[in-house]
Amino acid sequence: MVDSNNSHGGILDSKETGVHDSDYYVEVTVTNQALLTTKLDFKVTIDISPPHTGVVHDGQSGHPEVDYQDSLQLHVHWDGFFDRESGVMFYQYIFSSHCHGADAFDLDVPSQQVTETYSTSASWTAPTVGKYHVTVVAFNRALEASDPVCSDGVTVDTTPPSVSEVAVRDSRVMEGLVKSSDNVVWFIDAHRRRAQVVSPDDSCRSMATPVDDERLSLFPIHRYINGSRIHMYTDGCGSLVGMPPTFITSLYVCREHHLFVNWTGSDTESGIYDYELGLMSDPSGEAAPDILPYTSTHHHPQYQGYHTRLSEGQQFYIAIKAINKAGISASKVVGPVNVHTLYPGFSGSINVMLESNVLVARWNKAFTDPELRYLKYEVSVSGQSTIIPFTTLQSGGGCTLTSPPTCTAVALTDLHWDLHHSHTYFVSVRVTNIVGLSTVAVSEPYVHDVMPPLRGVVEDVIPAGEESLLEIDISGTPEISEPLGSTERLIVGNLALEPGRTFRAAVKFCAGKVCTKPTHSDGVTVIPHPQQLEAWH
Repeated sequence: MVDSNNSHGGILDSKETGVHDSDYYVEVTVTNQALLTTKLDFKVTIDISPPHTGVVHDGQSGHPEVDYQDSLQLHVHWDGFFDRESGVMFYQYIFSSHCHGADAFDLDVPSQQVTETYSTSASWTAPTVGKYHVTVVAFNRALEASDPVCSDGVTVDTTPPSVSEVAVRDSRVMEGLVKSSDNVVWFIDAHRRRAQVVSPDDSCRSMATPVDDERLSLFPIHRYINGSRIHMYTDGCGSLVGMPPTFITSLYVCREHHLFVNWTGSDTESGIYDYELGLMSDPSGEAAPDILPYTSTHHHPQYQGYHTRLSEGQQFYIAIKAINKAGISASKVVGPVNVHTLYPGFSGSINVMLESNVLVARWNKAFTDPELRYLKYEVSVSGQSTIIPFTTLQSGGGCTLTSPPTCTAVALTDLHWDLHHSHTYFVSVRVTNIVGLSTVAVSEPYVHDVMPPLRGVVEDVIPAGEESLLEIDISGTPEISEPLGSTERLIVGNLALEPGRTFRAAVKFCAGKVCTKPTHSDGVTVIPHPQQLEAWH
């Protein structure tokens, strides 16, 4: 140091090192040969401590912190850096996919990654999507660098989220096989759950209904309780059919007013921020649903609500919107959803007869339902207990199955035990509609008679003055075949009986389908009037 009081000037020994946070004044006087002098005074502050660190924020100044965004343009700002002794002179920063250490910042060795600025904000265009950080270092006037401070990072996400596996409680469809675009075969059950068919053969693939991958993803995967997938193992698909194309989009629900829906949402880049659900009467109204405007589920992948408009016969669509943390949204529409709460109707009666060891039950279009084409028919036989449980309808005994069916046959050999003579039995037909609601119709009593009745007597009676009438107690003629039922008398009128011939009645006595051999009357001979006799002679 220079001692200004020393007449000869010079540097004082042991004063070459200053003390931190101290001010030193230097006076320099220069005298030329003409003894003219110039004096210069200046102050030197000793600062050997680095600046204090601050905080680095992702996003623009004056706006909330940004963690996710859909733009490649990144903005950062920082504050809180200070140096009490000499103040902050400038900053250096680095945008990168990771945080940097102090060794990345060097005044002597410039780097293309490092940018120097006197501002407290910066911007940068990222080359691609991903997570980026900015590391900032402050320098004081003594060119001491602070410790590097790294932001918590911002994730750039330009892809929309996805919604899949939409499950609607109490929903029903017609089950069947479908196949995806890569020829993977799935079986979709009546509850819209899908299970992959393992090693399907060509017959399975040929009968499976093609469906695009996006639509297929809306069917929930059938899983065990532990979450693992259920698979279907089959040697062939002979008992299965292709799913009707209508049910690729359409479904039915059996509850009015109440709606419970859950789904799976995913976004691997930024994650899901929230879901919104809306209901509309037309799929074109997805942007602004008219039954229920988009309603937040508060981050939950499910919705439960009560809506008076969801009544019997109502058709509506479900729109589910997923919003990721970068603010990008995507929606999926499920439907049409048809509200069907009515049980199948039944009117009329079911009659049972025994034909060639086959019980045949007949009805005439007695079952009704808004969706008649999707009714499922089953039959059972019971007496004091169930003889055969509900099973599919069969043809036989003069019954041929039609669509819709009007009869069914049950072979006696298919019953679990034999029918007993003179016991009463009933045939029940169970009809289940598309949503699983069933109606059971019970036949008129059937009495199983296997013993033939005793043969009776057939008498011919011609009342006086009624020669034009043939009256018998139980009757039939060669020209006339007449079912009598339980009556014991039959009058046949307006007969053109040829005079001189004898007519006899043949009658079968029946109990159910068991009949005796025909019993004949002794005959009635037609005697002509006197005028006819004269004509003969």
